[in-house]
Amino acid sequence: MNKCDKERFTALVNEFTRSTAEIWKAYKESGKASINRHLYEDTVSARIDIERFLGNPTFINTLSESVNDDINHWRELLSKAIATAHELTYRCACTPIGLNFITGEAGLIPRKDQHAAFEAVLELLNEECKKLTAATTDGKTR
Repeated sequence: MNKCDKERFTALVNEFTRSTAEIWKAYKESGKASINRHLYEDTVSARIDIERFLGNPTFINTLSESVNDDINHWRELLSKAIATAHELTYRCACTPIGLNFITGEAGLIPRKDQHAAFEAVLELLNEECKKLTAATTDGKTR
């Protein structure tokens, strides 16, 4: 595998995860108003590049040498996690209600299922970042 490609892919997944975590932290602490729009734009840029890597059969085939699990399952898992995180960061940063629903009496009420989904996807992305970083140095992803 081209080590530069592997390092770039790892850096992109780390950047995406870091920006996503920062958005989530800001959202939990202060709500939508505190989110730096540039952080969201960073996630968009990183996601586009990550999806290019994940859609490149040559890269995936060479990456499969470093992945102990089924490469297609791993690629699908990572792709879905990134798509979910991207959708949730979009809602936090770009929609008026964020991860809430509106009621006539109480106003905005947090959607606990979406908050839990955000926590879960961040946990998964952090695990994948650790594995990819380790693979960059020792050649194994799982």
